[in-house]
Amino acid sequence: MEKIANNQHYNQAMAKSMIDKLFFLDMAVDIKSVVDFGCADGTLLKWVHQFCPDLNLFGYDNNSDMITAAKKNFSEAEYFSDFDKLCNSATVSHTLINLSSVIHEVYSYSSVSEIDDFWKKVFNSGFEYIAIRDMMFSESALRPTPIRDEMKVRSCFRDAGKSQMISEFESIHGPISVYKNFMHFLLKYRYEENWKREVAENYLPISTTAFFNRIPANYEVVIYERYALPFTVDRVKRDFDVELSDNTHVKILLRKK
Repeated sequence: MEKIANNQHYNQAMAKSMIDKLFFLDMAVDIKSVVDFGCADGTLLKWVHQFCPDLNLFGYDNNSDMITAAKKNFSEAEYFSDFDKLCNSATVSHTLINLSSVIHEVYSYSSVSEIDDFWKKVFNSGFEYIAIRDMMFSESALRPTPIRDEMKVRSCFRDAGKSQMISEFESIHGPISVYKNFMHFLLKYRYEENWKREVAENYLPISTTAFFNRIPANYEVVIYERYALPFTVDRVKRDFDVELSDNTHVKILLRKK
């Protein structure tokens, strides 16, 4: 895995969308505990505490540097780098496990067996709620990109002397002449400071159809929303005069039957 070049910049970027990531607080009203899977520096748990100070909070991350940062940033939560130990400490009833921008990272940096193990951890842990906010694509996005939009983006990067960014992206993820890849590139071109890591990461590794096929029968879908971030839509329009026509993100809340 390519290391994050600037942890502070990375965590600040993640924090910008924090309110959007807290959608589950209005939906799972009977929860008593929240487990943040991939808690990074603990910022999400810190926000949860501000809105719901009575909740028991737990953080899990396999990055020891992030756990250290989380303990400094928000000491009121209990943190773990061992998922089994976390499950032994948090009761499953009235507990929500939160996956914010986690699924795409698991797929980006894990083997097939590790991905299967990840889903087993999530679904076999028995937590009453599972909240997901991440990037996914519709299979309809596997279509040609409108040629005018593609040329606008290529021209902008060529004029700025940054054509290598597109070339690097396409060498890893495929041509932006496919709309899924076009959207993928436009989701990440702004992250130049951590570009070496960001260009390698697969933001859109799984379709919504493939995800729903993963859900076991003992969980039901409570909330399912598809959308594009307004900031991203506005920024792409301003930078390239291109309008994103597909949804890029999902909010999903599952509850154990």
